[in-house]
Amino acid sequence: MRNEPSFLPSQFVTCMILFLLCAFAHAEPATESSTREYLKLSGTEAASVEVMNKLISAIRERTQDIPEDLWRELTRTDKFMEETVPVFRKYFTEAEMQDLIAFYKTPTGVKLASVFNKINNELFERGAQEARMTTINYYIQKGNFSMVKSINDNNPSSRSNIPLQRDATPAPRP
Repeated sequence: MRNEPSFLPSQFVTCMILFLLCAFAHAEPATESSTREYLKLSGTEAASVEVMNKLISAIRERTQDIPEDLWRELTRTDKFMEETVPVFRKYFTEAEMQDLIAFYKTPTGVKLASVFNKINNELFERGAQEARMTTINYYIQKGNFSMVKSINDNNPSSRSNIPLQRDATPAPRP
């Protein structure tokens, strides 16, 4: 009885071909230029800059003693985008980025880019209002009307119109 090898040369060749196919099939990460194009077309760049500017403005209102040259450095959008591009490149291949770019060049993609920030802002406001009302209801149930007043005082643009009578008995929750 002859001792045959357990691994035949044809199996070895098949394994090598599969290995090489997998190695070459590994997709390349998105290029910097295609990522920047996507960020511009999708509105992500503009939205990020807008959010960054709002954040800096809010900080600036509360902090008066920061030098002007530091503010200029903090508000450099090119520096912000330099940090953003590698994050997107980490998660998208060049082929996927090209698919995204193609989508954002369609009428639907253009519309999504134009309304996406509005949708996000509306959802954020609704979430904030819901959280505010849940908090107010919590403190009403606990009888802590000073906290309700504090919440209303800190949010003058969205007063809850809840009467703050101490002798009022809160309605039972369903």
